[in-house]
Amino acid sequence: MQIQVPSDLGSDLKILPEGMADATISDLFLGTSAAGQPKLTVKYLISSQMNTKGQTYIDDEGDEQPFPKDFNTVGEVVLETFSLQPQALFNLNSLWKGVTGNNLPQGDYSPDEFISLLKEELKGRDFKLSLEHGRTNRGVIQTQVKKRTFVG
Repeated sequence: MQIQVPSDLGSDLKILPEGMADATISDLFLGTSAAGQPKLTVKYLISSQMNTKGQTYIDDEGDEQPFPKDFNTVGEVVLETFSLQPQALFNLNSLWKGVTGNNLPQGDYSPDEFISLLKEELKGRDFKLSLEHGRTNRGVIQTQVKKRTFVG
């Protein structure tokens, strides 16, 4: 499998407030997990200002800090990753079915065919995301999608 690194990687991901946000799928990327398994990463672009009142985040030194009053969430990025192993495809199917009303089309796809299929149907679609703070398998705190609802 080839991995394509886009020119618009953007800056580091910020920790966003927990709660609800409007978002649009701006891109999808194929890659491999730390275990060498295929995965899909969905890039959401936040399109609403989230409520930061009373919320905190963990800074780079590991200290809890309140969000600044002028913290802007519009234009920030949240990533959601899906395993592409057969036993885990039900998670990606949930996203697909929420948008199309149907299951992922059965078949054998090359990586290029599969990402094209996904981008054609999912890119540009709007969602309500419920965001929470969590840790990656490497222990890094990040904003994670707890729940998503298609609003298109």
